[in-house]
Amino acid sequence: MEGQVKAYQLETFNNVEGIMLRERDEPHCGPTDILVRVRAASLNRRDAMILDRSYPLPARPTVVPVSDGAGEHVSSC
Repeated sequence: MEGQVKAYQLETFNNVEGIMLRERDEPHCGPTDILVRVRAASLNRRDAMILDRSYPLPARPTVVPVSDGAGEHVSSC
């Protein structure tokens, strides 16, 4: 797979409307990574904490805020 993929990413904080669907370059993984095609995703408490900036670690815009998901193994890199 090469090219573009769709991803929800955090663009602004403080409300769910700040999570936007965008086109991104296909990720490249390293020798200890795997590539997963996500088929379902959900937001959980951690994601809500990132959104309202109450999570203990800092977040930056463009982070993909999905902590829970299900998918299929595409390749080992």
